[in-house]
Amino acid sequence: MLRLPQAKSKLEDMGPNSSFKPIITTKHEGSGNGDVSVAILCSGKISYDIHALLKENEALDKKTAIVRIEELLPFPEPLLKDQLSQFTGLKKVYIENYRFPNKIFF
Repeated sequence: MLRLPQAKSKLEDMGPNSSFKPIITTKHEGSGNGDVSVAILCSGKISYDIHALLKENEALDKKTAIVRIEELLPFPEPLLKDQLSQFTGLKKVYIENYRFPNKIFF
């Protein structure tokens, strides 16, 4: 993901008045919150792949929001609930691009 052109940040995004965003929600520019019926929750590079696929289908793109979870631990549950509460009648889908091992050690 470090080489992905879309993942680059602008210098002003890292300035003194900026902060880390544990969750980033993107949706079609012309869509209002009431237009969104599907939220795709994901993390990592797969969010850019999903965004590219949605661009090919504008009708689907207008009713889909991509919720990219940038911070997995500690999981930002209150912030995620707040982001999802913006949309009504929402179907939520989680997509990952890799498998977790059977046991995770911390």
